[in-house]
Amino acid sequence: MLPSFERSLRAARRSPRTIDNYVSTAKAFISWLEEEGRPTEVGLIKREFVESWLLILEDRGNTPSTIASRYRCLQQLFRWLEVEEEIDVSPMAKMRPPAIPEATTEVLSGDDQRRLLKVCEGRTFIDRRDLAILSMFLDSGLRLSELADLKLGDVDLDSGAALVMGKGSRPRVARFGSVVGRNLDRYLRSRSSHAGAESEWLWLRADNGQRFRAAGIAKMVKNRGEAAELPGLHPHVFRHTFAHRFRSNGGSEGDLMLLGGWRSRSMIDRYGKAAAADRAAEAHRAYSPVDNL
Repeated sequence: MLPSFERSLRAARRSPRTIDNYVSTAKAFISWLEEEGRPTEVGLIKREFVESWLLILEDRGNTPSTIASRYRCLQQLFRWLEVEEEIDVSPMAKMRPPAIPEATTEVLSGDDQRRLLKVCEGRTFIDRRDLAILSMFLDSGLRLSELADLKLGDVDLDSGAALVMGKGSRPRVARFGSVVGRNLDRYLRSRSSHAGAESEWLWLRADNGQRFRAAGIAKMVKNRGEAAELPGLHPHVFRHTFAHRFRSNGGSEGDLMLLGGWRSRSMIDRYGKAAAADRAAEAHRAYSPVDNL
């Protein structure tokens, strides 16, 4: 049934990454069933098979979030089989998703951000490109894939807007401020005389003018982080930092959801919890009951 399931996902215009997650999860489950000598016919798969597999994933050292993701992917497969009337009831019909313990997610302080941007000061093509990328990450809340996939025509410096393709192939307009606009302008002026200037892609490599892809951007972030004494820095920290700073500066949840491309308030809560204690401390300093007697 997997080829049919995959064709159905493509027809529903699910993103390539989503399709890969669903199909790879199903294949991993099938491989385990075969290893265990259990049936792989859809009508013979039982709830206890799924529960046993999830426990195996845990024993193999998979994180709770990875196990929960596998659960959701497999759940979609069985739901599709129900809709297609290949099975009467999903074996996961009465299962509850695995719990994911709350984890503290780091955010960058103001000093961290200033230090990071400072290591990109310079007039070389690389400095101007990296400064534009890092400042845009911090100011827009873009995901790595969204930023890496930007084309020249997607960015409007005058209005401070970038058209991006978000998760689930949902387009949205991301925003950036005047400082980022200035950094982008300086990069674009340097880019105009660089190899590959005619490329449609916004970000270019320094050595050959080819497209600067997500993997290269992630490596650049790590290297710049080390130079700024921020070891282990990765692009997703910027998205958490954006959400935290936006809310700390008075931005509303609704605006944050729209700007960041979040569809659920639960995701806003997840991103905001990382620095909720900091925001509570700031609020207490402003609204201390005794200080305000």
